[in-house]
Order: sequence, then structure tokens, then C-alpha cells
Amino acid sequence: RDGGDEQAAGEAQDAATPTAGATRLVESSMGPVALPVDPQRVVAGYTTDMDVALVLDLPLAAGPGARGLAGQAFAPYQPEEALADIVKVTTFPEANFEQIAAVQPDCIID
Repeated sequence: RDGGDEQAAGEAQDAATPTAGATRLVESSMGPVALPVDPQRVVAGYTTDMDVALVLDLPLAAGPGARGLAGQAFAPYQPEEALADIVKVTTFPEANFEQIAAVQPDCIID
């Protein structure tokens, strides 16, 4: 055995592993958007966006409390253990961009 199968498997794995900073271009109603292939710090814009991030097991770094306010508790149906390290940010009625920028997100869903 010459190891060719192992080398081919390793190369296939390398091709399937996204490189740091890799993006995918997606068309939106506001034009093309570059999304990270493997986001590391996601900020949710509203409670429903947090729901999506939690269900998809995204690396949620920050999100709003109830009604989009940092001073409110998270929605009671969201799992407390999943939100233990999440930074609360205000996103409604106007986003607090300083709070959001301080989290250094690589992806914001809203």
C-alpha cells in the first residue's frame, strides 16, 4: 500500500474545509452580499434572528434582549445555557452600532 488513498482522503478533507476569511457571494434585494463561509462571531438583529441562529447552531456572540433592547431579558423560551456568554445589544427602535461593533462580528443577521 502506497498511502495514495490516505493522501487523496486528506486532500478531499482540505478541499471541504473552508479557509479563514472565505466568503460566498449571495444576491439580496439590496444587491450582492459577501457572507462568511464559516462565521465565528454572529450578531442577531432581533429575537427571531436569535431563534434562527440558535436552531442552526451558529456561533452567536451578541443579540438583543426582548423587544430588541439590551436592558431586557432574553426571550423566556430561548435556552439559558445557550445564551450564557451572549452579549446583549440594543437593535430596536434603532441599532446601537457602538455596542454591535464592540463585539467584532464577522456576520450580522437581521
